[in-house]
Amino acid sequence: MKTKNLFWGMLAVAGMLFATSCSQDEPVVAPVDGEFVNATFTLGAADAMGTRATIGTGLTADKVACAVYDANGDEMTALRQYVDVQDGTPRTATYNVRLAKGQDYRVAFFAYNEAGNHYDLTDLKSIKINAANSNVETRDAFTNYIDIKADDLTNKSNIEETVTLKRPFAQLNLGIDDTEYTDAANAGVVITKSKITVSNVYNAFNAFANTVATDATLGTMTFDMNAVPTEALTVNGVDYTYLALNYLLVGDLTQEKSLTDVEFEWLTADGKTNNPTTHFINIPVQRNFRTNILGKLLTTPAEFNIVIDADFDTPDYVENIETVISKTVNSAAELQAAIDAAPEGQTRIVLGSVIAGNFVVNQKKDVHILIDGQDNMFNGTFVVNGGSQWGGIEGLSLQNIKFFGNYSVDTDVITVGENSGTSRYAHNVIISNCSFQGAGSNVANSVVIRAYQANDLKVNDCDVIGGFHSIAQITGGGNITFEDVTSGSGTLRGISLGSATGVLISNCNINTVGDKKYGIRHNADYATASLKIVETNVDAYFPVVVRCTNGVANDYTLTFEGTNTLVKNAASEYHVAIAMEEYDTVGETLTPLAGTVTVNGADAAWSIFK
Repeated sequence: MKTKNLFWGMLAVAGMLFATSCSQDEPVVAPVDGEFVNATFTLGAADAMGTRATIGTGLTADKVACAVYDANGDEMTALRQYVDVQDGTPRTATYNVRLAKGQDYRVAFFAYNEAGNHYDLTDLKSIKINAANSNVETRDAFTNYIDIKADDLTNKSNIEETVTLKRPFAQLNLGIDDTEYTDAANAGVVITKSKITVSNVYNAFNAFANTVATDATLGTMTFDMNAVPTEALTVNGVDYTYLALNYLLVGDLTQEKSLTDVEFEWLTADGKTNNPTTHFINIPVQRNFRTNILGKLLTTPAEFNIVIDADFDTPDYVENIETVISKTVNSAAELQAAIDAAPEGQTRIVLGSVIAGNFVVNQKKDVHILIDGQDNMFNGTFVVNGGSQWGGIEGLSLQNIKFFGNYSVDTDVITVGENSGTSRYAHNVIISNCSFQGAGSNVANSVVIRAYQANDLKVNDCDVIGGFHSIAQITGGGNITFEDVTSGSGTLRGISLGSATGVLISNCNINTVGDKKYGIRHNADYATASLKIVETNVDAYFPVVVRCTNGVANDYTLTFEGTNTLVKNAASEYHVAIAMEEYDTVGETLTPLAGTVTVNGADAAWSIFK
């Protein structure tokens, strides 16, 4: 049975209207000339709201920002008001406004908690989300707009409209059941405060369009350490103890679920904390829905479920339950079977011991698999086949795995997407907090990550200890990120990016030992290709190389941001080489590219061949 979470999704805004020439304490009188119309906007509240607990019910919203926009989308600032929400059943507020006939209008509403100071409402087209603590229910908010057309005002002295306000946020909750609470308490762990950091969220909202603001930034947001909620988290009729509660801006009204990574940190009254912090990867979140991470989050963090349900009991939202299944495997056969049997939704597979073998992940629609090594050793390979499809939540996450073995003879540790046929276009592949140790020679054709046609590939917090030909060989695709990746001195080459578009290398330390070899290499012959390098250190014969197999660059842009250190070999003349040929032969000279190559933010101390 679905848990009913009443919400402040409807707000009565009854309009007793005021003449623009009068003070707001004076009653409205019908205009003598018939050029104006009184407008009443009515929004209803859920029944019996006052009898429920405050979390998720919207009771903390006590103010409504109301703004009127003309046909050009410009706000009529004289009509902006902030009106109080009055207690009662239903809860109501009154917005007083007077509109001219013959004009089109849009009236936007944003309901919020005034004392919380969580939002900068200077511009309702770009409501800035202020920094906040975790577990703050007063960050709950509601929004909508209504369009009033000129024809609606013809031959009328007043109009009455009904508008329903709904959350622009996803609600993310973490909770444990009574058994987990007792087990943790017996071990001396009773959580009093928590903190979370989430990825893939926005920081500004547009109430005028009911969308993410055009100037919003997509990135990471931290909700600082704060006392956990004392009320119960009720999911499907079962009460859980809250560990965290937060509201996230994750997308527009029509957007399907997106994925966020969650870092969870807790604190007890006597100063105990979880070190290292607990990570949940690829958690599905959706606007106006609750995502609940439930399970053994304190005693054995490997076991948890995720339940997503509509937060609102209205006909506009359909029951939508998803469960993330967590399964522990202890052999190669169990691992491959768990991969093959993964159902739609999210499946988390935990390595319970050292596992050796070569595994194939065939991406299936709406199936996302997370393989968590729990810092166990793994001697083998993964091949991810995309099935010639793009988009959706399907994908693979590999985290907390210690790869080791003899990868010295034409062996790639992780292969993403075959180069042809139905195995192309693997996507949503995340490799996080893994280490790679090859036992063979670093000159062997052994690559840590080989990606052919791959989209949305992210490698972060990984160490390539040594024994490999290169860190990565990318052929094509887009949206490729390497972040906080470190390679030791036992790697011949660094990261080759092929013709991939939308590439970011950030906070990496790349050390290669090959003569006439690169640290970072990218092709410039693909239309509008670009590479951004941020806060990265590269020590290589050629630290950065931009090449072009056909000799003509196609509007290529190389950008350096922050402090980057490029250390070239003493025998090399260039920190950055923008050249036509494959330069792998010692003594080979370089030939510049034709076409357009733009380099931004280069250090004046670097030598650049262009």
